[in-house]
Amino acid sequence: MNKNYQIILYGATGFTGKLCAEYFKKNYPDLNWAIAGRNKNKLEALKSELNLDCDIFVADSDDYEAIKNFVKQTKVVLSAAGPFARYSTKVVEACVECKTHYTDITGENHWVKGLIDRFHEKAALDGTRIVPSCGYDSIPSDMGVYFSVTRSNQPVTHVTVYHSAKGGASGGTTETMFTMGPLPKEMRDPFLLNPKDSVSDTQSQDYTKPPQDEKPNARKKRRDNHNKQTDDKIKNSDNPDQTSADLISERRDNIRNAFDLPACTPASTTGETYGGVATEQLTENPNLTEKEFVDNELEAMKGTSLYDLLLNGKIRHDTRK
Repeated sequence: MNKNYQIILYGATGFTGKLCAEYFKKNYPDLNWAIAGRNKNKLEALKSELNLDCDIFVADSDDYEAIKNFVKQTKVVLSAAGPFARYSTKVVEACVECKTHYTDITGENHWVKGLIDRFHEKAALDGTRIVPSCGYDSIPSDMGVYFSVTRSNQPVTHVTVYHSAKGGASGGTTETMFTMGPLPKEMRDPFLLNPKDSVSDTQSQDYTKPPQDEKPNARKKRRDNHNKQTDDKIKNSDNPDQTSADLISERRDNIRNAFDLPACTPASTTGETYGGVATEQLTENPNLTEKEFVDNELEAMKGTSLYDLLLNGKIRHDTRK
């Protein structure tokens, strides 16, 4: 089938998707492209607001046939629809089937690992390029390290990268932090996407050893102390009959409603992540009040950029309802 479009932007109405649409309009006036997403009204509103000269495709993230309908008509799909593990898996699957190149801005390495396991062999045989992680989670680090190493006059064994940012987090980024279920240790390995036998002993040891300014067992001591303080708070419970699962579900819904995030079914009800902070405390201490839970979360987040964004109300939301 003929590829009628050079590129189709999926998730165009989100925060990052809109930035991409503006960039295309400004820099590529002759581009033959289209926008795609789940909400026809939002897509039409975006097209009108930016005065875009492009077509529209409506496709829900669960509707494989609708996704395949636009994927097969383009040379490249750019997905800005995160969390990608929720909204973009079928897009990648359709791209591999239709031999359409794919790229995105994900930072969900565990999801990328799943894509490699499922689709790499066929995509490689067909010459289909699947290129995830072309956003903030990859480019500053990758390009920064490459820049440093190529301009060094001596061998480099270690590069420390520091990041700074301003502004707010997009809705997709926020939702990813709030809805990502607990991951097994192997899926949190920083070398998860490395080819087999490509990690040196020096790299592995460098990652696993504690920071130079941290005493041995410091993290465990902080966790034990935090748990003891929390346990002391809940000795006199208001609702001793409430189960851990009930409380976790209630806390999850309350926080999701506070941030106006869509409902979801997490992979597990234990150890979920809210705002980037693991809340195993809910499992260990199921009788925390809402205020205690939020206070503990904010305390754990102090000093992070997310903490500042939460307090200043600068997180941008795109709930894609």
